Amino acid sequence: ALSSAASDVYKRQQAHRVFDQIWLNHIFTKSEAYRWIADKFCLTAKEAHIGEFSTYMCDQLILESMKILENNHIPLRAIG
Repeated sequence: ALSSAASDVYKRQQAHRVFDQIWLNHIFTKSEAYRWIADKFCLTAKEAHIGEFSTYMCDQLILESMKILENNHIPLRAIG
């Protein structure tokens, strides 16, 4: 099993892979996508950094990002 720290790092990487599809597919610009994170989770722009997120926040970001991708008919590529 992964250590807690390794598990957190993995979860953040997974969250990034899903979230990045939003701006890579031009649904939002990259800066709009980060503003969306801040608005969605009531964070300041400074707090809206996935590298600072807990595993719980990463899970929430993955869920919300997947909704945006689905609503825009973007097939989610396999996320490791």
